[in-house]
Amino acid sequence: MAKSVSKKKKSKAKKSSNAFRKIVLVIFILAFLCFAGYVGVTYYPMTVEENEKIVNVEKYLQESISLSVNDNITLPTKVNGYESISITWSSGDEATLSPLGVVNAPAFDQKAKTVKLIATYNVITDDPLANFVYSIFKVNGKTTEFIITVNPSEATPLEKINYIKAKLFVPSVTASDIGLVTIDSIFNSVNISWSSSNESILSSSGVKKGEGNVILKATLSCEDKTEELSFDVNVKDKIDDITSISMNFDNLNSGTYSTIWEASSWRFTNAILATDNSATVDPEAISEQEFNVCRLKAENGTASIESLDYIENPRNISFNYEIYAGDKKSSYTKDTVIRIYYSTGVEWVLINTTSPLGNDKYNYSYDLSSVPTNSKFKIEVFTQYASMRVDIDNVKITRGLSSNDVVSWVKANTLTNYLSSTILPLTTAYGGVISWETNSIYLSNTGVVVRPEETQTIDLVATIKGFEEDITTTIKVTVPSNNSSTPVEIYFIDLGKYGQSDCGESIYIKYEDIEILIDAGDDITASKQAVKELIDLNSEDKIIEYLVATHPDSDHIGGMESIFENYQILNLIQFSGDHTTNLYKEYVSSYEKEECTVCTALDSYNNVGNCKRIIEIAPEVRIEIINTNNYLGKETNTRSVVFVLEAYGVRTLLTGDADNGSNSNLESEYMNTVGNIDILKAVHHATKEGTTTAFLEAVDPEVVIITNGNYFGNKHGHPTPYAINRIYQYDSSINIYAVVGGDSEECEVTSSGAYKCEVEDPLVDRNGTIKIVIDNNGYTISSEYYSNNPLELSDTNFWKNNPLKEAEHN
Repeated sequence: MAKSVSKKKKSKAKKSSNAFRKIVLVIFILAFLCFAGYVGVTYYPMTVEENEKIVNVEKYLQESISLSVNDNITLPTKVNGYESISITWSSGDEATLSPLGVVNAPAFDQKAKTVKLIATYNVITDDPLANFVYSIFKVNGKTTEFIITVNPSEATPLEKINYIKAKLFVPSVTASDIGLVTIDSIFNSVNISWSSSNESILSSSGVKKGEGNVILKATLSCEDKTEELSFDVNVKDKIDDITSISMNFDNLNSGTYSTIWEASSWRFTNAILATDNSATVDPEAISEQEFNVCRLKAENGTASIESLDYIENPRNISFNYEIYAGDKKSSYTKDTVIRIYYSTGVEWVLINTTSPLGNDKYNYSYDLSSVPTNSKFKIEVFTQYASMRVDIDNVKITRGLSSNDVVSWVKANTLTNYLSSTILPLTTAYGGVISWETNSIYLSNTGVVVRPEETQTIDLVATIKGFEEDITTTIKVTVPSNNSSTPVEIYFIDLGKYGQSDCGESIYIKYEDIEILIDAGDDITASKQAVKELIDLNSEDKIIEYLVATHPDSDHIGGMESIFENYQILNLIQFSGDHTTNLYKEYVSSYEKEECTVCTALDSYNNVGNCKRIIEIAPEVRIEIINTNNYLGKETNTRSVVFVLEAYGVRTLLTGDADNGSNSNLESEYMNTVGNIDILKAVHHATKEGTTTAFLEAVDPEVVIITNGNYFGNKHGHPTPYAINRIYQYDSSINIYAVVGGDSEECEVTSSGAYKCEVEDPLVDRNGTIKIVIDNNGYTISSEYYSNNPLELSDTNFWKNNPLKEAEHN
């Protein structure tokens, strides 16, 4: 019974407690309702009133603040009649337009900038309850967004003079009249006059009257400012020959005596690369040595090196040679000679034989003026002795100036996208006088631009006089519409335009004054020249904001030392790990001297420190680093940096050499994270181990660009029919554009399945540098030689006659 009584007492206590809680809850609710009623009656009318004031303040600002400015603007913190409303300002680009309204306008030669200003409104009150209510009803913190265009500042007289001065060009050597700029087509306010130190050699109007050295002076004046510019000119009877091939055999990987092998556009037979006075080369140490001679070992016969590139208008061949120290036996050297041959593609023709070799060091030089144009050459050691080794070094072949040289210079130094007026070149690096014709109201013959309502494509025709025959070339140029956004330009550079570069890749991207370079081709003079010319034409400040080294192979980082020497590099994005070659060591030394910000692709992907996965170039332009899950791999191609450039919704995938060669799953390990793209840079120069069907299905490109050095079917067999077939079989409407070309008449399928060609004329079917321009209207594609109608791969002889072709463009 005692236990039962205890339970009843507990039950009564529990009921009493619950009743108390209910009473408290009711009291709380009643109190809250009373408080809410009080707040509603007292503060709601105030809230409505202050909100109306904010609406009026917002309207006033929208009517009073200019959306296009040149000078400082007033950004009020209060408006008369509405003193209870405070206004605070924030800026998306404080360096251009500060929250105080201070304007730092772009320079006169830069584009206008857009800045997002945000006005935030708050009610000024000492009543904390009122502040609470205003926040609840979202009166405080209300914002208005203003997009302000900050226009460039007007050029001062001195700035005008300096700008025009930088545009003037006079060749250092000429054998003809030269064109001199006398009209200011940009400002129409700078007077340009010329004088000559010797009118009997070269007149002040650029007319050749004799030979010798002369100084041309340009005097530029604008209002009260005057500047002088002097040019030293050597007036000659003829232009000196051009170095077409210069080979010292440094930094190449050697083959063996027992194999025929190729490197850097040369074929080696019974040859190795070696250092002076070394009898043998350790194959294991080849990648770690810097070779400086080619050692030819003739055994009861011949050993040779032959150029794979054909040379137009050959003029001279020279090289150094010496019998290897271990073979300098006087009784045998008399039986050894060097023979020089040329070939136009049919057979080798002997053109000269040296005297029997002695024990000294010799320099060979021979005039090639009588050799047919477009010839290649062979240097052969011949002996009747059982074995004789001869060291060859510093091979140099020169050629005469051609119309192609003149045209290439004009194209390389003429803009193709005209946002504003410019000064068109009136002479070339080889002299001559250029006259221009456009037959367009949007671009005059003197470079004056009138922006149209719709983007216009114009034929800009150059006629160059002063050479054996008049030279005419047409350049397709674009004048964007007034409504166009600032374009992003992508250049897939023709590294082989001057020959020699048998492989390699370099891609240049420009947006306003921001420049990005992906790789720099091989350590070959001709390809480094091609890269430098393109950058110099487009870069105004010679600053590269982002340099990307995709992987350490020589055909991608070989030209990097030249880039660091000629340009300021702010940020370097590179592969992980290192390499054993001297080129890699030179590359590291170059960027360490530059003291730029260095990020690996993996650090960028993981946002380590200052490294970023997404690099915002502009509000609608950005780079995103893709994690391939292979950045820490051992094989160099596997480590290639992969990223997407997205501009105005157009997505371009840049892949380096990230194929499936050493990791058959590489593409599949990242392809599903990329998403659909518009433009694909073919993986590893379109090797058979890359650009698989599954990869194409995952990224679904509209256009594929192929870069592989100098010509179709190079020493690696790039581009391969296997990759090309897969692309067309996946979607025959995909356009494939290759940078390179070639007559492709002598091609064969090798035992390894590669399709290699012996090319006589690499300009056949050649697009040259491919340019893609992206803006808010989409993208357009043009090429160096086919302009706005680049040659699709299916229209080339290389693909039409390819025995491995299984599909084509439809």
